Amino acid sequence: MNEIIKTVISQNIHGFPNIIKAKKNLQRFLISVKKYDADIIFLQEVFRVNWLEYCEVELINYVPLYKENTLFISGGLVILVKKSIYSDLVNKGYHFILEYNNYTKQGVIGSKQLISHISKKGYLHLNVSSDITNFNLINTHTTSSFNNKNKNFNRKVSILLNQIYELKEYISTRDLTADNLPANITSPLQNNNSKNYIIAGDFNYDIHKLKIFNNEFKIYPQNFRITYPKNKSRIDFILTSGFSLSNEGIVPTAKLKISDHNGVIISY
Repeated sequence: MNEIIKTVISQNIHGFPNIIKAKKNLQRFLISVKKYDADIIFLQEVFRVNWLEYCEVELINYVPLYKENTLFISGGLVILVKKSIYSDLVNKGYHFILEYNNYTKQGVIGSKQLISHISKKGYLHLNVSSDITNFNLINTHTTSSFNNKNKNFNRKVSILLNQIYELKEYISTRDLTADNLPANITSPLQNNNSKNYIIAGDFNYDIHKLKIFNNEFKIYPQNFRITYPKNKSRIDFILTSGFSLSNEGIVPTAKLKISDHNGVIISY
């Protein structure tokens, strides 16, 4: 699939609770990553559509894909696809199916996780399919579990891990068949069992420790690279299957004060 996608970036822009600076965070981030010429950008904590509209110039080369609920972009998740790639895929007969799913359990009410109840943490799934092949882009943001002095810490961790396992279960069991393909595709995918995925997001946990993705996906960062300096941990990841994206790096957005997270970048 590398003839299609060669560079991918994932970034939490710290839209909540830093709502006042969120528009500026997003704009400054998009300006700073222009040099990477990313094909796909996964964003977390965008939340409001007008923050994207504020970045009209910076987004001129991208198609922003998201689901919107009554108040917010669902989960604050946005997938940016380079316009040239999007148009090329459409011309080749590919179809785009975009859906958002809430996680079954949300954050603990009465703690800082209240934001999870408001934003409904979950995952945004873009399936790109033709009548012979398909690939999947999934963006996620799970609830937080930091501050082990909080009396709800164990419950928070339980919810967090539940969400990660729920995502893994979704990936393992989904089956794209003729029943849920676009109406103008009349036959099942010939390589229906192929697993072409790019999954990215703020997992709020070092998923290397769980080992539930290790057999099916390459996980970046592979070496210990800090993505969340505040807690000196890595909680942001990009996972690939079916894509030979192997050069990894960190986008120093925390150091640039664009976000409290560093971005993750992988390329071919």
